[in-house]
Amino acid sequence: MTKTYEAHDRFTLTSREMTSEGFLVAPGTLARTGIQEYRAYELGLDADGVDPMKVIRLYRPPQEVFAPDSLRSFENKPITIEHPAGGVNASNWSELAKGEVRGCTCDGEFMKATLIVKAQDAIDAVLGGKTELSNGYVFELEWTSGTDANGKPYDGIQKNIRGNHVAIVDSARCGAACRISDSQPNLGVTTMADAKRKVIVDGIPVEVDDTAAAAIDKLTQARDGALQRAQTAEDKLKGIKVGDKAFTVDELVKLVGDQAAQIETLKKDVMTPEARDAMVAEWSKLIGDAKKLVPELVTDGKTCLAIRREVVATLSGKDSKAKLAADAVLAGKSVEAADAEVVRAAFNVLVATAPEQGTQAQDSGDAARVAAALAGKQTQAADAKPTGRAAFLQRQANAWQGNQSK
Repeated sequence: MTKTYEAHDRFTLTSREMTSEGFLVAPGTLARTGIQEYRAYELGLDADGVDPMKVIRLYRPPQEVFAPDSLRSFENKPITIEHPAGGVNASNWSELAKGEVRGCTCDGEFMKATLIVKAQDAIDAVLGGKTELSNGYVFELEWTSGTDANGKPYDGIQKNIRGNHVAIVDSARCGAACRISDSQPNLGVTTMADAKRKVIVDGIPVEVDDTAAAAIDKLTQARDGALQRAQTAEDKLKGIKVGDKAFTVDELVKLVGDQAAQIETLKKDVMTPEARDAMVAEWSKLIGDAKKLVPELVTDGKTCLAIRREVVATLSGKDSKAKLAADAVLAGKSVEAADAEVVRAAFNVLVATAPEQGTQAQDSGDAARVAAALAGKQTQAADAKPTGRAAFLQRQANAWQGNQSK
């Protein structure tokens, strides 16, 4: 069975003009041929056990990108601000569509089109500097490895490319080059897909995001400039100008030391690959557990804490058994007022006590025992010790009531 994947390719929105109605018309680049790199999580392959951060090289042949059905699929597709979760369809078009795409054509290795932006908020966003386009589309993946005409290797081929929307987004951190961005709410899209830069600090290569790289560059340049001026100073008492301010050599030495300490602090804040992978895995599990408990849950733009609060509140409002379990952990507090760790514990208890898909829900007797265990009440015979699931629930109840007994 062929599986369909979703991806977004980013390009820069360039020249533009206004119509008499106030609409903004501009040319746009929607797709390109060649090999593009994806992280496994961007394609949802991490769900199949693939390392989320593994780089997948996919080939986009000209005959697929410029196939008549591919070109037609982008014609009249809606323009959006950022990527909507799940794409654009008839039920959300009136809310999301800000304009449409016209005249899709082949131009060398690129698919070009004219974008007509009609909604004022989208026009204001473009005029305010939000000028990058991210094409939202789906494709079928053929796992056939090979090399392109330039001898570059690839892992698979994109087939049957079909457009869904074109999003107006903020500038990519990698500059004018196109890149892939995941609009799914699974991994912090936003976090793991950010482009990285490698900077050299005292001969040591450090991979950081653009914000940290800019700070390191600025501090390093200031430090190097100060050192150069200090080395050429003939008199320690003579003022040396750095910009519009005069420093003595001693002041410059102190400045260099302070800036070097700031650089060391920035280097310590850089996320390691291990910490990054752990964060990706934790986020994936959280989203999976949340969707299992509340399938209709929308997680876009929400923090981990906000997602856990909403799941606990939603289940407590519609499931009396879940409410008993959550109330026992929250110990009288509302889920909105409870501390983050307490909310995490309540969420974990609901995950642990949720019936597996495809099985029957717990009977009333089992539900009563679950609620009693979480409330710290003894429902078993005095000489019987809980085991298995009952033991887990008993430990949870004891821990939140301050009872350290096993």
